Amino acid sequence: AFDGCSALMDVIATGNNVKKISNEAFYNSGFYNDETKWEDGVLYAGSCLIKANEDVSKVEIKNGTTTIADNACDALTDITMPESVKVIGDYAFNGCSVLKSTQIHNKVEYIGDYAYRYCSALDEIIIPDSVTYLGDEAFSQCKGAKKLDIGSGIAEIKSGTFAGIAAEVISIPLNITVIGDSAFSGCSFMTSLTIGENVKTIGDYAFYACDSLVSIIIPDSVVSMGEAAIGSTSLKTITIGKGLQTAKWEFVYLSALEEFIVSEENPYISSK
Repeated sequence: AFDGCSALMDVIATGNNVKKISNEAFYNSGFYNDETKWEDGVLYAGSCLIKANEDVSKVEIKNGTTTIADNACDALTDITMPESVKVIGDYAFNGCSVLKSTQIHNKVEYIGDYAYRYCSALDEIIIPDSVTYLGDEAFSQCKGAKKLDIGSGIAEIKSGTFAGIAAEVISIPLNITVIGDSAFSGCSFMTSLTIGENVKTIGDYAFYACDSLVSIIIPDSVVSMGEAAIGSTSLKTITIGKGLQTAKWEFVYLSALEEFIVSEENPYISSK
């Protein structure tokens, strides 16, 4: 937006209602290039954290900050986030591979696409009830995350959101109606999966390559499942509820399946 505006030397304020801002919004402007504007290696524009320098490993975000810009941080090991923060932008902490805590508190409303992707040192992912938007691949490949708690504020788990995490027990809460493509693909440590009874759609490859999963129950609420929606070399039993109407070819990609049970009340799918 103001990239290269060399005469722009100051940003008076950015409103508290700012939902999205890129770290490149002021890149190479006079404001961005003025070293006196940076506070301990961090650049703020009003209530927005714009950028943390690559050589900054620890950041205590100042109180009053409401938005963390897209691509704001590259190599953080530690962060302290005040309760004033409401928006965590796209790629905000992407690739911060030694970051151990998300610091997501119960005032955050928006977590952008790829926000914590490849944060492999995270040991847990807690999505508070305040979050109403959780982006594509927001926590993809957080391979150290052994605990997952999904709050009540979102209705959809988007594409690849939790792909590759290490949680053994995963429970999809009742507020979720859509599980997107590859949402949990590659969760190879998952041994227990509970799908909430309000889920209607399970996307392509949603639970593909979840090779520790032994059994799964598809609730009556589910009406459609995508291609290879479930894939586990260990899966022995799958139970299909009465509501499933459409499933793409090879919607269950399995090798050890012993029981394929379909509700007798299902007029669309047969176990034969």
